[in-house]
Amino acid sequence: MCGLAGILGKVEEPILQRMLDACRHRGPDASGVWVAPEKSIGLAHRRLAIIDLSPSGVQPMAMSDGNAWIIFNGEIYNHNELRRELAAKGHIFRSTSDTEVILHAHQEWGEAFLPRLRGMFALALAHRSQTNGPWEVLLARDRLGIKPLYLTKGTDGSHYFGSELATLLASGCVSRRLDWSGAFDVLASGSVRQPKTILNGVTALPGGYCCTWKEGQLSEPRRWWSLEESTVEMRTELAQMTFEEQTERLRQLLVEVTRYHLIADVPVGVFLSGGVDSTAATALMAKEVTYPIYSFSVGLDTSHQDMDELSPAREAATALGTRHFERVIRDSEVPDLFERFVAAIDQPSEDGANTMTVAALAAEHGLKVVLSGVGMDELLAGYSTHFLAQKWGWFPGVPWKPVRQAMRALHEIRPNRYSQSMMTAITPRRERCNLLREHLPHGHAVQAMPGSIRSQLATSALPWPQHADALNGYLYQEVYGYLSNTLLRDADVMTMTSSLELRPLFVDHKLVEFCFSLPSESKCRDGKGKAIFREALKGVIPESTLSRRKQGFGLPKERWINGVLKKRYIELLQSKTAQQVLSPEWSERELANVTAGHAKWTAWTVATLLAWIETHQIEVAS
Repeated sequence: MCGLAGILGKVEEPILQRMLDACRHRGPDASGVWVAPEKSIGLAHRRLAIIDLSPSGVQPMAMSDGNAWIIFNGEIYNHNELRRELAAKGHIFRSTSDTEVILHAHQEWGEAFLPRLRGMFALALAHRSQTNGPWEVLLARDRLGIKPLYLTKGTDGSHYFGSELATLLASGCVSRRLDWSGAFDVLASGSVRQPKTILNGVTALPGGYCCTWKEGQLSEPRRWWSLEESTVEMRTELAQMTFEEQTERLRQLLVEVTRYHLIADVPVGVFLSGGVDSTAATALMAKEVTYPIYSFSVGLDTSHQDMDELSPAREAATALGTRHFERVIRDSEVPDLFERFVAAIDQPSEDGANTMTVAALAAEHGLKVVLSGVGMDELLAGYSTHFLAQKWGWFPGVPWKPVRQAMRALHEIRPNRYSQSMMTAITPRRERCNLLREHLPHGHAVQAMPGSIRSQLATSALPWPQHADALNGYLYQEVYGYLSNTLLRDADVMTMTSSLELRPLFVDHKLVEFCFSLPSESKCRDGKGKAIFREALKGVIPESTLSRRKQGFGLPKERWINGVLKKRYIELLQSKTAQQVLSPEWSERELANVTAGHAKWTAWTVATLLAWIETHQIEVAS
């Protein structure tokens, strides 16, 4: 896990160094810079040493002839197999790092090396066919977008890229202007939807895409992996299997995925909340390692015990024999936690504060790598909204948009589970994920924005796979929506704040392809979500964990906003930033709500958006 920074065009080394310094937290173990002799390319890297801890693994790394240079962030779990294959073809290696394997793989297979990689990665690879020949740079991101890569064109005409927005801003050559569409996404969906970002003119390279810089021009992103296209044969194969046969395949795949994710030259820990997914990750890990497993949990103050998960986490840790550590978030700490969260989060988001806290705890105990159980709910239907998508899957929705808009207006007056079910039924299948993943109701989010820009606002459409039924289509959108834009992105930046690598065990692309290919009835079965996952885990995790009612770990945001954060939220609503970003009528209503102690939990996200813009000195222009 590392931090990347680069300039393509006209490189000024002091600027490149500023960008590198801004991502020091992503790699405190080493750093390096390479600038092409003609100063058209600058690559900079901060290293968090995980595989090959020796100086041989330092980046930027070059081929022996100097005609290829790479900076790389992530882990290639099958690097040993690739090294053996390449060695058999005559390639000679100087290190045991996965980075060097990528260089040789590119030399052997060209851009076709990308589908051979199994892991999480963002990379920039500068290469030329011969000494003194013209340079090209390949920029690429892993299939699911676990590792970030942001791109923009600077005010000087050069192209800038990096692991975080802060890396780009540190250059001083990148616009700090707010992207209104991104700000709307934060209110409407809880986070910005890629490839957009919160900054105007800055984009995220989508997961499964790459692009090329050549002759001073950066190409449009092109897809090198598609979840839908990669699973055509598997969907047919799994549909012909019994549930028991599918379950056995899943068991075998879980073991395989776990072994790959434990490849490291340092000990690996685990985040353990006590739920099915994190307990499964811990139990699968326990069967593979010989060293003591360190597990980490976050809990809440005594006044929030109804939301706290420390007790089930302790039970799971005891049953699995881990060395367990806890951090309790006291209410008195929350104002400081909020400010640290706003300073650390790369883009405003409703998620991530709990991850930031547990990551700091793991880092304090000397860990560099942890596993996480994130993702399985989105892959195998773990939420109540997935039941709604399945329940109304047979109904195509109401085709008349005016009717839907009228019903939505009634729903937004007082949303509840009955109106949500009704809205699910009348909404077309492709739009149900947008509906059920709403943060602020759409109409409220629009009204929150200044009137002058409302005509520009729309909720971004999520991709829909051909021939998918209602539930599998919804889950496909979850992968490209909530999982990618919120969970994975926030997990990366919030753990790297503490120089900690997070490995999302269940977001291995082979497992994602398997889960997507399963028939819907294997996911929601007998009234339970993640049915096949629970079946596969019998005998692996405690029965008490399998039978426990789902309780995702959430923070008491509504109580905090109306309590220890009330004064700060009122200040933000009365600030110049709020006057620029929010409509006056909406701000006044929200101010009245929080003054009366009736602010909703979504106010946390509004506060985060305002504080982030203020803290990071973002320019707001209508």
